[in-house]
Amino acid sequence: MVVKVVDPTSAPVQYARVTIRPANKKGKPKFSTTDSDGNAEFWTEEGVNYTIEAKYPGFKNTRLKDILVVSSSASSPTTHVQIEMQLGQGVTVF
Repeated sequence: MVVKVVDPTSAPVQYARVTIRPANKKGKPKFSTTDSDGNAEFWTEEGVNYTIEAKYPGFKNTRLKDILVVSSSASSPTTHVQIEMQLGQGVTVF
């Protein structure tokens, strides 16, 4: 699974902390940090629902629940998810 983290303008958010865990809470959470393109990569199991959370200073923590990893095809073997983070309270962009 590739999780892409972007800001409200769709620009990639580098160094965001991304956590995924099975939605049923069985199994340990996995952690990664986004790269310069805003991507964090994980090995996931097909047919499992995941909760995905992204955190970065100045932004509200963002959580997606029950993201199902479906069986992949030969043309697109990787599941892609995009998270748009919203600015936190009191943050001003110039």
